[in-house]
Amino acid sequence: MDYDNLGPRNYKKPNLKDEMFFEDRESYGEDEKWWWIFQNPLGVIIMIAVAIIIIIGLWFVFKAPSSKQGDVQNGVMVIKSEGVPYKEAPDESTNQGVENQDKEVYKRLGQHQSEDQEASATVAKPEEKPLETNEFPETTKPEAKKGLDEPNSLRKVTESVGVKMPEPAVNEQFISEKKQEPVVEEEKSVVESPVAVQKKATEKPKAVKGLSEGVYAIRIASFRKQETADRELQRVVDALGTALNGVGRLVKKIESDSGIFYVVTIGAFTSLSKAKQTVKFLKDKNFDGIIQKVNR
Repeated sequence: MDYDNLGPRNYKKPNLKDEMFFEDRESYGEDEKWWWIFQNPLGVIIMIAVAIIIIIGLWFVFKAPSSKQGDVQNGVMVIKSEGVPYKEAPDESTNQGVENQDKEVYKRLGQHQSEDQEASATVAKPEEKPLETNEFPETTKPEAKKGLDEPNSLRKVTESVGVKMPEPAVNEQFISEKKQEPVVEEEKSVVESPVAVQKKATEKPKAVKGLSEGVYAIRIASFRKQETADRELQRVVDALGTALNGVGRLVKKIESDSGIFYVVTIGAFTSLSKAKQTVKFLKDKNFDGIIQKVNR
């Protein structure tokens, strides 16, 4: 055998797949084998380091201890959420004697191994009811007044009494000519009122002294504007209501040296006592009135 021709130069040219193992073709030649890396000390050190790294990585993946709180996946600790709350048994030294406290303790794992515990329930005390008192026995129960306990009782009582609702007020510009029939009533001693201060009045009418039987009117107030006088007359009519049924009322225009005034007047009254009684009604409603005799 020709041993001289067995050198590396007589090998066939490597394929393209073998060219990746050559570092420098100019230094080693195109026909060098890839196992040259094992002949280089630096290459041996690199291969040993890579092998150590791979072994350590595999050990961490398969041999590392797992934690109770999670699993290791690809070298990363994954913590899972617990589906059931985890409880621990209380220390006996800290137990204050709470009844059935140990029965509420259980573990998340191995629940089927725990002993069967009797269910406990706390019964609430029955609610105390107030003592029933019979203040009105059936024999002595007062009878309800007819019409008072029924709905719309106010309307029914009003209809039974026959109270008339006040008629709508009408501003008349003249004294009603209708005369009232003489009313037979006891003459009560009525003290004639002094001259009252008129509300919002710029002119104070003077009372007529020594009135005798005849036709009378009551002057309530006087104003500079007719609109103000009309509103005042409406207030009087609303306040007296049925007391002015059949009694005329108007706003009278009076011209004087000091100007034009609009006087609120009600009347006429054929009886002086009737006029005085109306003045009393006016004072009860916080109105002032002066009786004057009407010249006819």
